Amino acid sequence: LGLAGVGLVTADALLLVAFGEGLVGIAMAVLGWFGVPPQARTATPAFQPAEWRRRSFYMWLAAILEASSQYLDVVLVNLLLGEVAAGAYFAASRLANVFAKLSQAVETRAASKLSLLYYQKRHRDLDALLRGLARVSLLLVAVGLPLTLLLGKLVLPLFAQIYAREYPALAILTLGTAACPPYHIAFVIGGTSAE
Repeated sequence: LGLAGVGLVTADALLLVAFGEGLVGIAMAVLGWFGVPPQARTATPAFQPAEWRRRSFYMWLAAILEASSQYLDVVLVNLLLGEVAAGAYFAASRLANVFAKLSQAVETRAASKLSLLYYQKRHRDLDALLRGLARVSLLLVAVGLPLTLLLGKLVLPLFAQIYAREYPALAILTLGTAACPPYHIAFVIGGTSAE
């Protein structure tokens, strides 16, 4: 809307974002329900608490580190360089974070299939799925990276005009996040065994 010349106050913009996130949440719930195979809806649950605790401990640590690192870097930039630099860094890092969010979406979609194929010992299908993930990741980077680098100079001033000069930070952050494919999900599901 800012590019179209429509002025929004902060409260209106936040309300618009919240409404959009609500719609996305509803769409994800509906698509998620229909994406669950019928046999999974009626299956008897199996419990393996010891195994789950062992595996979930590392996932728990990773989640805590990820959540704390989302803003810790901004706080450190603020302490070292000041509020303006921290705000610019926050804007640039959120734009560059598009790749991380897209990668997360690919991971979420593939996680159930990866684990199913791994535990059913369908290694050829698993390899094919991982190759497909590589192609999707490459496509996302091949399209998203040039778009972010080309449009970054136009988008950064939307946060604040002073942030326009932070384009080099956006470029570096974008290149860094684009270089992280979603293959770590395979280690979470299958461990580090030779298989």
